[in-house]
Amino acid sequence: MQRRRIATRYTDPKRKLADYINSCILEPMKNKRYASVWDAIEKTPAQAENLKLRSSLMLALRGHIEREGLSQTEAAKVFGVTQPRISNLMRGKIDLFGIDMLVNMLAAAGLRVTLQVKKAA
Repeated sequence: MQRRRIATRYTDPKRKLADYINSCILEPMKNKRYASVWDAIEKTPAQAENLKLRSSLMLALRGHIEREGLSQTEAAKVFGVTQPRISNLMRGKIDLFGIDMLVNMLAAAGLRVTLQVKKAA
């Protein structure tokens, strides 16, 4: 009886995926502590640092747009990009933005980027 239950358990592909996610991703993460969400979701410290930097730049741009009361169309003109790019920025689509683009947008808005490098903890 027990063999049958084990054999039929994996006939559903969705169930197979759910078990894989639980056993390989979620279970190992339960006992670990991470400094940030980026450290938890990225494979390497370099990738996590890149995401942290991009997210900070995106938040600065979003905050500037909100403080100035700019519409997406107005912000696009100020930053020298299209309105859909501003929409992606406002929706937090981090994977669509590189560090260079974000720095260029901040400079176009008259904002200055400062960088502080510290030894990793």
